[in-house]
Amino acid sequence: MRVSTQFSRNRVGSIFKTMKHLGNISKVPFSVLIGDIEANFCPSDEIIISDILFRSAKCKQCGKCCEKIIGKGSGLFFTENDIKIIQEDEKKGMLLEELETISIKISTTSSSFAVSGYVYCNKSKDHCDFFENKLCSIHSMKPVNCALPMLEFDKLKNKTYIRKRPCGRAWRMGCDIDFDTAFDFLEFRDWDFYWMKRLLREAEDLQLASLTWLPEIVTFLDSQMVKLEKMDGSREVSEISILWKKRFQELTGNDELSNYRIF
Repeated sequence: MRVSTQFSRNRVGSIFKTMKHLGNISKVPFSVLIGDIEANFCPSDEIIISDILFRSAKCKQCGKCCEKIIGKGSGLFFTENDIKIIQEDEKKGMLLEELETISIKISTTSSSFAVSGYVYCNKSKDHCDFFENKLCSIHSMKPVNCALPMLEFDKLKNKTYIRKRPCGRAWRMGCDIDFDTAFDFLEFRDWDFYWMKRLLREAEDLQLASLTWLPEIVTFLDSQMVKLEKMDGSREVSEISILWKKRFQELTGNDELSNYRIF
């Protein structure tokens, strides 16, 4: 490994994508600085678990996202725990020689600290270096931002919506994923919720977990798994959103978080 001194937006974009997900569910204002590139995040007035989070959108493994999104010079972001997983695989362990260490400065209104991240700079021009036989060859330890193309933590008018949708006016991945109105419990449990928990691990590695609502969101959704399983094949999932709103009101109504307001 070597220390990186290059901080182009292409190289550190995957770090800021992870930070954007976390920043949109922040409890307190915080900023992220890498080199001279900075992003600032402020709390939303409300965190909404949308019904759209629960619709089905099975990945068809066409590989277009690995071909179109990750080009030459793109930085793939890993944390300390990602590195530990890579080290357990002798073949993937060879990647460690290509990783660059990056210092990430995180500041709140009351404190400032630095954490280390690791970036792999993609060499291939027209696809991710780890795209083999139409599959991700490092799926078990792939950067979390690669695994969240459909899950969105969208902040609109000071409210954050957690949902699953195409990104932007056009489906930017370029693949033919169908967003089905039916709810597939196994897909949600083994993909959406699995990677949401993975994002929580990234937050813990970056010392951001306590600054965001992600631990509470993951705990809440985990507590609703039995109800969600019974809803498999149905779109009657609005109850979960209502339950979260009630829970969020309870959380933000305590003394420590009394300055939050709910609409």
